[in-house]
Amino acid sequence: MGRAANGLGGINAWRSNGPGRRYLIETDPRFVNYDNFISSDFLLDKLGVDPEWTQTRLGDGFYEQRLVLDQITQLTGRRYLGNYADGVAQYRALLESGVAAAGQLQLSMGVGLTAAQAAALTQDIVWMVEQDYQGQKVLVPVVYLASNSLQLRGNGALIAGGNVELNAANAMSNQGVIAGADVSVTAGNLLNQGRISGTGTVTLEARNDLLNQGQIQGRDVALVAGNNLVSEAAKAINGVGILSGITASNTLQLMAGNDMTLTGTRVQAGGSAALIAGNNLSLTPSALRDDNGLLRGGDAVSVTTGKDLIVSAGNDLQLHGVTIAAGGSAALQAGNNLSLTPTIGLDGKVATRTSISTGDSLQLTAGNDLTIRQAEVKAGGDLIAAAGNNLNVESVLNDSETNRYNSRNGKTRVTTTTTTQSIDQQALAAGGNLILSAGNDVNP
Repeated sequence: MGRAANGLGGINAWRSNGPGRRYLIETDPRFVNYDNFISSDFLLDKLGVDPEWTQTRLGDGFYEQRLVLDQITQLTGRRYLGNYADGVAQYRALLESGVAAAGQLQLSMGVGLTAAQAAALTQDIVWMVEQDYQGQKVLVPVVYLASNSLQLRGNGALIAGGNVELNAANAMSNQGVIAGADVSVTAGNLLNQGRISGTGTVTLEARNDLLNQGQIQGRDVALVAGNNLVSEAAKAINGVGILSGITASNTLQLMAGNDMTLTGTRVQAGGSAALIAGNNLSLTPSALRDDNGLLRGGDAVSVTTGKDLIVSAGNDLQLHGVTIAAGGSAALQAGNNLSLTPTIGLDGKVATRTSISTGDSLQLTAGNDLTIRQAEVKAGGDLIAAAGNNLNVESVLNDSETNRYNSRNGKTRVTTTTTTQSIDQQALAAGGNLILSAGNDVNP
């Protein structure tokens, strides 16, 4: 490591010992037109630093831009700052401001801003900061907002106080920031596209539908919908969404009188959590399309709890390419069908498996059929899978290749066909007892 040879005065750039891998995470070029994105190469070039000799960065331009949009949403409750309506233009401006601030404040590449440097900012910037990712040191774009950006803007709402209580007879829409100690929001229909947070209890209640496309945070969090509850990724760039999030440092409750749908969202609870729907409950990736309009895998849903977890549907419960991790025990219950299935890529292969892991016991219960297809299911204690009708534990064909060899012997033509198949097996593992039961058939 050392200083960049031709860096801007006062700019320290970390260097590897030679050209190596520039990005740890690179986007499949089949799905992204790189001409539509800008990366931290822009910042490095302006500072006179050769990107080939710079420390590995976490992701390419596509990935960096999504990280920046996520951070801005977390900080402001909105995807864009000021009058920006385009992610690329916004990222370019933040990088340009980073170049200016580097010279003015003597910033060091890979080092986060000090409190004094952050307070001295006159405009919003992005700066590359070294962080640890899965044991590897990488450069990550970090958003720093100037003090005037942290104040109320005319195009966004900011409601803050000790305890906040909002009540609307009909619909309520939040695209800004609602923050306080205890926060309570009640409406006929409730839409959150910004950030709602509290240091204590956060309760959102919709007499009809509740839609979350932003961030909800608190110590104890409860979302209640009389009809449907949906939490999904907000559309941002090229049809790619920014993950929504529901986070409780202690307990979490999500309840829907009818259907509950989670797509492209992260659900986290430091304590216990309950997800309960009167009818159907679906956890699936966000549906994205490539440049040809073909559906492809999107952002997966993750549910993480420090203690126990209950996921219950009065009718069908569908987990499709979902990751669930419970520190304690977990119970997944469906009045009708319960299915654990993977996502499939454009090549026909498994893209993302459904993964369930618990520190203690795990119960999978279906009133009718229980299907476990290409899933990873692991319990620290007992694992019980019970179906009122059929219990199907299925493997999925992952690869198939056919080779044909032709040869001629006189007038006789011989064709030999060889087919090679690779089968991925699902994993059912228990630290205690493994019990499979069905009212009708068990189909392993």
